[in-house]
Amino acid sequence: MKKLFLFIVSVVFSLTAFAQSQQELLADLVTVTDGKFTIVDYVLAESEDDDNAQIKLYAEAPSEGVISRDNFLSLYTTITINLINTFYSGYNIEELDDLIGNPDLEVNIFMGKSGYQVEFTSEGETHRMTERWED
Repeated sequence: MKKLFLFIVSVVFSLTAFAQSQQELLADLVTVTDGKFTIVDYVLAESEDDDNAQIKLYAEAPSEGVISRDNFLSLYTTITINLINTFYSGYNIEELDDLIGNPDLEVNIFMGKSGYQVEFTSEGETHRMTERWED
């Protein structure tokens, strides 16, 4: 839990990088389907040198008995902002309505009774990090 707290604190200061319009603020990012909370989001990271990357973000968790909707959204936001800032520091970040072709980075977050797993795939390689809620 201590690691998670430090992780959250480090991300709080980077939240201002994601300015949102009124319309974006009114949209509900979390959907509930087949007993699961899910989030699907698309982001474009662009540098001043015209280097860019599309990022597909996905998260899921059981909607009953594991995590509240608010905590699901909070943890999703914390993890994805931290990952994007790690991989694309100094890039301008924009929300996309949909992907334009294939993503350069795909981030999947699976939350369950015992903990969560973050999986990210880029250039054909997949890496996973698994954490228990107690840690």
